[in-house]
Amino acid sequence: MCFQVAKLNALNCELSAGTTVVVALIYCGRLYVANVGDSRALLCRTDSNGVLRVVQLSVDHDLSNEDELLRLSQLGLDVDKFRQVSRLGNQENTRCLGNYLVKGGYKEFDELMSAKAEPVIAEPEIHGGIELDESCRFLLLMSDGLYKSLEEATRTDQVNKDLAQMAVEQFRVQSTLTGVAQAVVDKIVRIHHDVYMSGCTSPDGHSTVAGKRDDITFLVRNFNFPLPNALNSPTNAVVRFNPIVMTVSTPSWSAGDDNSTIENSLTDPATSNTTDDQNNDTSTTESSSDIFPDRPNPLDRNRRIEAYVDFSDFFQNVEKARAEGTLPSDIEF
Repeated sequence: MCFQVAKLNALNCELSAGTTVVVALIYCGRLYVANVGDSRALLCRTDSNGVLRVVQLSVDHDLSNEDELLRLSQLGLDVDKFRQVSRLGNQENTRCLGNYLVKGGYKEFDELMSAKAEPVIAEPEIHGGIELDESCRFLLLMSDGLYKSLEEATRTDQVNKDLAQMAVEQFRVQSTLTGVAQAVVDKIVRIHHDVYMSGCTSPDGHSTVAGKRDDITFLVRNFNFPLPNALNSPTNAVVRFNPIVMTVSTPSWSAGDDNSTIENSLTDPATSNTTDDQNNDTSTTESSSDIFPDRPNPLDRNRRIEAYVDFSDFFQNVEKARAEGTLPSDIEF
């Protein structure tokens, strides 16, 4: 009986497994972004005055999205209940890949069983194509663990701007894009950890930071932002990035509407005409190996990275245990 219960629990965990995704495609000089869930894509570009602007190209599919709440209400659900608990079944997102329990099995949840159709969907929001001209500096792709950890620790209401500023700071000191991304992740993890260890509490006496955080994925794609310490960095590019912030109001929006993007402006009001874009070099954008041309290229002709995890020893030990009769009976191989 215990074995059967354990097996059912394991199966249930597999059925409930889900994820969010954000995908960026560059085709014929244009950028296309698609996302499901709350992973984000941020495009950092300069305007005519040399001001670096942060534009969110993805849509957060969660219960703070009024469009998603409207979709759920049209299915016959009481969205006020979801606002109170900030959860939809067993998760927070209104869209995801996987998680059968809130899709085909949604009627098992009392708060979802009245829906006319599956409340959680996997349909992506698609934005693009955006012409990649000289104003496009770099692109940031991230899981929600990155920006939510920073929001939780600092209580910032301009997390996209803060992330872009952190990236710019690391562009100035790192020699590879991998170094830029890793340094930003390390800084946010350290901030989150330090705030938790400091024991900061809210007025109601609860800790302002949870003892754990979500996993983090962060990718940086450079277009023409200067990386001074790289051997083949673009030169002569000057971009002013000043912490004085001017926030542009953002209306409710949906994918494909260029007037509905989220923008945070980072501007130096005392300067103008601060951009000198004469260099289109993007050779630092593919991988850190591009900075050292004498290294072998890790990508094959299909742009795939060769596998670097070898499980041969594991499988040999499994076969050895099977032959010796010591393989656990409750584990399927």
